[in-house]
Amino acid sequence: MYVNNIRKLIQISWITLVISALLIGVMFIKEKREHKTDLDATRLLNESLLSEKLTLDKEIVQFKDAMAALEGKNAQTDKLLAEALQKLANKEKSYSYLARANGQTKSLKKQLTELRAMKEELLNKINDLNIENSLLTAENQKLESSLTALQEEKED
Repeated sequence: MYVNNIRKLIQISWITLVISALLIGVMFIKEKREHKTDLDATRLLNESLLSEKLTLDKEIVQFKDAMAALEGKNAQTDKLLAEALQKLANKEKSYSYLARANGQTKSLKKQLTELRAMKEELLNKINDLNIENSLLTAENQKLESSLTALQEEKED
């Protein structure tokens, strides 16, 4: 019985050892898969970063080329900018002149309206004076004819 117990104990030990080995193997496999997943994620990140680096390097080269091209055009660009600013200043002067002229135009229109009213008033007065002059001329002719008639009577 003692031998049977030892055998059972050895069998249990072996079974425990095998189960432990299997568990350790499963843990290693699981760990290996996790490491592989981490490694794949790291590789993917590295490839993404490398892609970004290459894109940035390409953009830097393009930017440097553009800067080199612009260096020669800088003087020309400054000249064009100065001309554009001069044209803008001229347009602003024209606008200011037109704004002042517009203000003067409004003032002149007001004065013209006042002058037209005065002209109308003066024309009415002239018309009244002409009518009065006609009446006075007619009265004067009557008086002259009366005077002539009186002088003729006096002479006779």
